[in-house]
Amino acid sequence: MYPQVALKVAVKLKTSGIKSSLAYINTVWNKLSPRYPIDYKFMDESYGAMYKNEEKLSGLLWIFTIMAFVVGCMGLLGLAAFNAEQKVKEIGIRKVLGSSVNGIIILFMKEFLSVILIAGIVACPVAWFIMKTWLNDYAYRINITAIPFITAIILLGFVTAVLIATQTIRTALANPVKSLRTE
Repeated sequence: MYPQVALKVAVKLKTSGIKSSLAYINTVWNKLSPRYPIDYKFMDESYGAMYKNEEKLSGLLWIFTIMAFVVGCMGLLGLAAFNAEQKVKEIGIRKVLGSSVNGIIILFMKEFLSVILIAGIVACPVAWFIMKTWLNDYAYRINITAIPFITAIILLGFVTAVLIATQTIRTALANPVKSLRTE
């Protein structure tokens, strides 16, 4: 054997007798090339090393996703609180005129949920394009379906609805006379 030519040799082994197979390969290698010691690696270890960077990227993306979600929820909560504070008088007038708390909540949710829907419609094609471009670097790919995008929009809509509802309920349950007396 000439190590300058045969740098790597791939051998397929059965999983039942790996130790005896490695010992046999080692003896054959030492007969053919005694000056160059054998350095063997298993394919699963080699593939694991190749995809280690992808696993790190996955972990970082999860961390940034959670951070973005928390910051987004804090911003949405602040925006909902600000909106409810700005419309205290409107909510008081609606309550005096006979509107229910549920009606007021639905009224305020419509404007926020419409913004969430528009943001989802704009963001989903961009995310799909970026994911498709990233997956083109791999020999084996998965098809990107609409399910993750729809799930994300529904989850965001649910979180938005909960945050808006809590802020609006707090403002709507307040005594309307107190909010209207300040004028």
